[in-house]
Amino acid sequence: MIVCPRCGRDNQVHFRFCLGCGAELGPAAAGVRPPSAVPGGQPPAPAPRLGLGEAEAPTLPPGDSPAGQASAAVAGAPAAGAGGPAAVAHADATRTIACPGCGQPNPAPFAFCGGCGARLQAAPALRPSAPALRRVGLPDGDGATAEPSGRLGRLALIRPDGSEGESVPLNASSATIGRDSGPPFAGDHYLGPQHVRLRREGRGIVVEDAGSLNGVFVRLVAEERLRSGDIFRIGQELLRFDAIGEPAPTADGTEVLGSPNPGYWGRLTLLSGAAGDGGAFPLMGDEMALGRERGDILFSDDGYVSATHAKVMLTEDGRVCLLDLGSSNGTFIRLRAPRTVPYGTLLLLGQQLFRIEAE
Repeated sequence: MIVCPRCGRDNQVHFRFCLGCGAELGPAAAGVRPPSAVPGGQPPAPAPRLGLGEAEAPTLPPGDSPAGQASAAVAGAPAAGAGGPAAVAHADATRTIACPGCGQPNPAPFAFCGGCGARLQAAPALRPSAPALRRVGLPDGDGATAEPSGRLGRLALIRPDGSEGESVPLNASSATIGRDSGPPFAGDHYLGPQHVRLRREGRGIVVEDAGSLNGVFVRLVAEERLRSGDIFRIGQELLRFDAIGEPAPTADGTEVLGSPNPGYWGRLTLLSGAAGDGGAFPLMGDEMALGRERGDILFSDDGYVSATHAKVMLTEDGRVCLLDLGSSNGTFIRLRAPRTVPYGTLLLLGQQLFRIEAE
């Protein structure tokens, strides 16, 4: 047997992933099915987590199913009948579920396949509790709307496994946060001393960059229009969009010399920190998909990028838009101006992920 390092559950030696929590069991697991035994070949390796689980973004479509994602507890109400709870537990333990990825049978209560790590049970969406909704001024069950308090709420740190970590109370109606704010911000040297400003506005929060070097990023929950110079992040890749238009003649009428344009309407440039601009990817056609394994622009070495992660589109009216494709770790846009966001929004500050929560 192999003992799961995360939850302590015993697993058979040929399992690569824990049946209880889905954690990878490591190189000690031998004898897994060869790719030929999996319909269609070996399923693509899931992206590691940046702390973003499906439950953290209920407004987005579900992304890839990572084998290392912490599972939700699968709890069913005991059925009434002869034999009592022991008989029900025995019957449940003998029932199996066929894995949709590799076809291996698994005990019914488990959330992940022991052979390939695919999810067997849907993760429940987490929603704010009714008291929290009332405190931020949203309608309660009888249709009444309570007055919002003057406090911002709190910032909840999201750990890499998707669980909630340290919670930072925001007791005033506005706050400026950065590396000088103490834990958990003090240890992140990608944060400026004063990095982001937050303030209450109605039922939402205004998020504003406080002049930081590395910027404030908000996770996309819908299609986002891109303007030339906008910066966004997928996985560990930082990309800038630049529009490409027809070169205009100079004031004296001289035209700019250059290679013929085969139809490029923009480019994505990798930003490589102190090294400045890195490689560039021209954009053409109606849309260009970005991913780790499938798409027009691939980041094969970045395990935090999903197999198919996002796409950049040119609309019929000439707008350029960015859309997340249900990725595991999300797509983040750097703010160029203050933005009002609802509670539950995910902020990427430096190398840490936070969720804005009501009180």
